[in-house]
Amino acid sequence: MTYTISPENKQLELDIQEKINKCLDNFESFCFDAGAGAGKTYALQKSIEHILKTEGENLKLRNQKILCITYTNAAKDEILSRLGKNSAILVSTIHEFLWEFISIQQESLTIEHKNKIIDELHAIDCKINENSLSSNVVLPEFQNVVCKDDFIKTFYSYYGISARDFRDAMKNYDTYFETYLSNISNFKNLVKDINKKSRLSKTLKDIEDKESKKIIYNPVQNRDKLENYVISHDTLLLYCKNIITNKDILKRLFSDRYPYILIDEYQDTDEKVVAIIDSIREYSNSRKKLVVGFFGDSLQNIYGSGVGILPKKEEYKSIEKVFNRRSSMQIVELIEKIRNDNFGQQSIYTDFDNGSYNFYISGDDFNIDTFLQENHLINNTACLLMKNDDISKARGFDEILSVLKKFPRFSGVNFENVSNEFLQKNLQHMGWFLREILTFIDFIQKVRDDNSTVREIIQFITSNKPKLTFAVMKQFIGNLREPNLSTLTIDRCIDEIANIQEPISGNDILKKYFH
Repeated sequence: MTYTISPENKQLELDIQEKINKCLDNFESFCFDAGAGAGKTYALQKSIEHILKTEGENLKLRNQKILCITYTNAAKDEILSRLGKNSAILVSTIHEFLWEFISIQQESLTIEHKNKIIDELHAIDCKINENSLSSNVVLPEFQNVVCKDDFIKTFYSYYGISARDFRDAMKNYDTYFETYLSNISNFKNLVKDINKKSRLSKTLKDIEDKESKKIIYNPVQNRDKLENYVISHDTLLLYCKNIITNKDILKRLFSDRYPYILIDEYQDTDEKVVAIIDSIREYSNSRKKLVVGFFGDSLQNIYGSGVGILPKKEEYKSIEKVFNRRSSMQIVELIEKIRNDNFGQQSIYTDFDNGSYNFYISGDDFNIDTFLQENHLINNTACLLMKNDDISKARGFDEILSVLKKFPRFSGVNFENVSNEFLQKNLQHMGWFLREILTFIDFIQKVRDDNSTVREIIQFITSNKPKLTFAVMKQFIGNLREPNLSTLTIDRCIDEIANIQEPISGNDILKKYFH
């Protein structure tokens, strides 16, 4: 059904876009705030189209681009589908873009990596000193034993069993450990910390001896492997912030290449990214050849790492759009009461007033399926549930959630990690545990798929096989396909892959994700 927009509201909406266009023309940085359903993506699209219309040819002549930063790949694809292909536009997620920009700065990245390792080693030393077991062992002697490869293999083979069985396994491995096993938790923590310290210390020495390797950003795993020179999403942002904000030459390169920087969903953007953009904007202020535009809504901040309210907002021209193009007057009025920030959102339509909302009071015995059935709400109904347990039960993964909550990472004071890292659709925020499981499943699917390319499979293989022939790859894939991995549980899949020895070690594959 088509609803009516009054001539006055049409003009007001055009005037809002004209304010944005004027900022773009005058290189005046701005913050565009608009509530849900206001058409933020449409405004972003129109802003890019305006730049292309007025400066498109000049951008191509100067080898410059419009930089549009999105928060998710889905948003990136949506904007690209609206704009089509154009060599003057770069639409990218922030991690993808920053790595492309900073990856050639290996000397600076190595310095940051060294500092990060030093900080990590200090934190590990504190943990070791706080562990009561450390005062009862001769650390150099203990380290010499627990850092051996065969011990590490045994240690993790029995790591998840009962404390009594684990104690027996360690004694059977070496009676040396007998006096150190009264507190299994302290023993495990000390072994892990000493091993991590040993690996990081070796990497630090390599860096200091000018024998370091290239820093690598791994977009499919969200945890650092600093000893292997591999960094995660958060560490990439940290390195970029420290490097770019302190190097004017990089700010100059950035602003010369991208005079128009438009950021979608700014409220979910990491504060380190905002700091990077702010430093470039401040550096370029005197030249008046760069404009930054933030598009979003501070109250739609979904992820804990996002800035929410834009820092230094007073330094940006504020542009607001109070119209809602999605919902009826009644729903917009309700949303406005829930927001409770006097934003003043209103429906842009004059005759979209057939919406309604009802409130129901229920007891502890409330059953959502019964409620929907009794109130004839089976079709076209979205249910927003407050508790993770209710969500998991409704979606059929309550058993895996109950197991997950037994892990320290997701229990006690860390219960919020269930929402932040597990119940998460955005891969950039998904915790390392679930990411590695999903990556492992992706590996199995790629191997089983006859249409997979060599490139798609080789990404899962560790870098210690620099030369792979097609014959080796064919044999490796054949070995992987021999057991029907798609019908096995994850632990059985891991066992089957670990049994593969040649031409590529299955253990090498597993170490890349689970070591």
